[in-house]
Amino acid sequence: MKTKIKLMALLVACVLFGLSSRVLATHFQGGDLTYNCISPNVYIVTAKVYRDCTGAAAYTYNDLKVWSPGCNTGRVIPMTMQGGLITGTPYCPAVGNPCTTSGRPNYQEVTFTALVVLNAAEIACNDLIFSTRNSARNTNENITGQDYIYTEAFVKLRPTVNSQVQFYNSSPQFSGNNIPIPIVCFGQQTRFSLNANELEGDSLSYELIAAQSNYNTPIAYKPNPLVLNPGTTFNNPNPKSPYSNPLRPQVALVQGAMPPVFTPTYPMPSVTVNWNGPATVPMQDPNSPTGTTLVWAATPAFSLNPLSGELIFTPSAYYPGTDPDLGRNKYVVVVQINEFRKVNGSMVKVGHVRRDMLFIVEDCSGNQTTQPDVPAPAPIFNATIKSDTIIEVQTCNSTPLRFLFSDPNPGDKLTVTFDTKVVDQMPNSHLSIRNNGSAVVEALLYITPEPQHVGRDYYLPVTITDDHCPIKGTATYIYRIHVVENNFAEPDGGLKQRTLCLGDQTDLKVVLLRPDSLLIPPATKPQKASYTYQWRLGAGSDPLHAGFDPNTSNQKDITIKPTLPGNYRYNLMVTSAISGCVDTISFAVKVQPLPVINDLQVLYARGQEEIRFGRSAPLQVSLGNADPATYTYSWSPGTGLSDSTVMNPIASPLKTTTYKLTVSSKEANCKAEREVTVKVGPFFLPNIITPNNDGSNDAFVYKGIQPNTSLKIYNRWGVLLKAYSNYDNSFNGQGISDGTYYYVIKEPNNGKTYKGWFEIVRD
Repeated sequence: MKTKIKLMALLVACVLFGLSSRVLATHFQGGDLTYNCISPNVYIVTAKVYRDCTGAAAYTYNDLKVWSPGCNTGRVIPMTMQGGLITGTPYCPAVGNPCTTSGRPNYQEVTFTALVVLNAAEIACNDLIFSTRNSARNTNENITGQDYIYTEAFVKLRPTVNSQVQFYNSSPQFSGNNIPIPIVCFGQQTRFSLNANELEGDSLSYELIAAQSNYNTPIAYKPNPLVLNPGTTFNNPNPKSPYSNPLRPQVALVQGAMPPVFTPTYPMPSVTVNWNGPATVPMQDPNSPTGTTLVWAATPAFSLNPLSGELIFTPSAYYPGTDPDLGRNKYVVVVQINEFRKVNGSMVKVGHVRRDMLFIVEDCSGNQTTQPDVPAPAPIFNATIKSDTIIEVQTCNSTPLRFLFSDPNPGDKLTVTFDTKVVDQMPNSHLSIRNNGSAVVEALLYITPEPQHVGRDYYLPVTITDDHCPIKGTATYIYRIHVVENNFAEPDGGLKQRTLCLGDQTDLKVVLLRPDSLLIPPATKPQKASYTYQWRLGAGSDPLHAGFDPNTSNQKDITIKPTLPGNYRYNLMVTSAISGCVDTISFAVKVQPLPVINDLQVLYARGQEEIRFGRSAPLQVSLGNADPATYTYSWSPGTGLSDSTVMNPIASPLKTTTYKLTVSSKEANCKAEREVTVKVGPFFLPNIITPNNDGSNDAFVYKGIQPNTSLKIYNRWGVLLKAYSNYDNSFNGQGISDGTYYYVIKEPNNGKTYKGWFEIVRD
């Protein structure tokens, strides 16, 4: 068994740098650049710079470069500082949030703007870059040197060279809920939102990129001093019950190696463990009866959702007691947001912006982050909770989404902030928050998408901040709300297609699969929903024979009775008077003709009007109006028939029998019936003959046996007296005295054999 090493002990054991004097020139911690197109070829560009409070004073000026690589060398425009400095508030009021050179790590936000009116040379280019470049970065753990911090925003002016189409695009705007220089807690999962607001309906994608010191000039990344190889174990620094006992720790086993060098996509030590899930990984344990113990899986991972912009990671290295200027607990992370627009059926990149951030890892003194809960709405709303952050809602339906927030730390109070710009973009949305600033907060979001919103995704950032001391806990969850089509009216019983027999009628009924109320702003309470109905015949349906009464066209349910075979379509349009949502149901009705039995007869032998006992005769059916293969057949009773389910069976009854044939269409079970009687002659073998020429029983005569049947007559001692190969009922005892005799009758072609006795009596 490999030696267990607590993660904290492992990290503290890493080589620590000694104290150094402060280098006040290195004070830039991050920045971003965005733009708004306020009229054709006129932009307002906004730069935000984040300075380290322990560094030099904030700049009051900034320069913006406007240029196009390969097209225009560009120009520099001075930017104007807007307002004062905004100091971060990562700490609780008890310790305060000062911005000093010797206090706790903190930042200040500085905002600059510039009005850019494109000149003719710039308009002639296909695209432009807005950029700023300032010296110098803070010393940090993952990238080399104290280089320039370079921020950039890209805007495409037209899709292709010489294109007559021109884009007047505004960039995505970062949410005010995002903390640009976040303090994150060692050993706890962090969820951080980069979600940006896009007001023009363009598609966004997010990617981790390298920090840069100039255009297309990435900064080298440092080696990763933390080595966690597969098989390394560590304990949960915040163990879950019942593992809070030090003698019974909650252990994780590393499943993959950390990268030896930091990269843009793995910019800090981060090991993900789902401590709330079950233990699934076997680890050698000599103290266990089986020799192994199940522990938790630990995987090096730093993930960015490319659609929502949510970062998920677990800071897994912390160096206590080091000078902040050494940057041992600071990590640069850069995210680029790419903006796409569909042009002539193809997606074209129309812009991008970047956010250059500095994550600061701290020991949060046991402060646990909040995990929100979104209970599933009632089934009537047809909403689906796909995962902890993915929700599926339906059009034409007011779906109430409840968000529940509670702080796991006793005594802490929560402040929940929704990105109201995103909420305002949601169709017919209404948000209310209860008990904000308390230990338990509840939010209720109503959303009523309309048909044009099908397929849309709304990424809703929700920021949860507690008042823990000294470091406040902050998490941002991004909920993806996906809209799918809601067929709010369905056929009663679910049958949109049905087949009828001519002369039958059917009810066309609908069931409304939605609530009886809707919430459409500006109303703040659900309103009673009402619907109108309109029935119409579909194209190609014969109105003269469709059996549709126009006087019922505005009813919810109707009855139809077609008068000719054929295919008919009945369309119902259901409209919501409040939202204007429309749903259409189409009923396809196929009318089958009734089967017609023209004739049904028994094919007796020529000259016969019955079949002999034990013999057979075919039954022949003649249909009047259809292909026989389109029907099923049922004969009753089935006894004496070769097959009671075929059209023309062979009848072999032992007595006269009346059969009933039922012919049914395969699709609609349309039926016709007819009867036929199969007559059967008597079966008779005599047991006495009286050959006295009185006309009664003068000969050995049998009935019901096939022609060409042989007959042999024996005396009581088995002596053959008479033999006929084709007996003709002519034996009258001639030449044989009175007495008892025995016979053997055998039908031809290996047919039946009959044995018995008879007497000859002449008196």
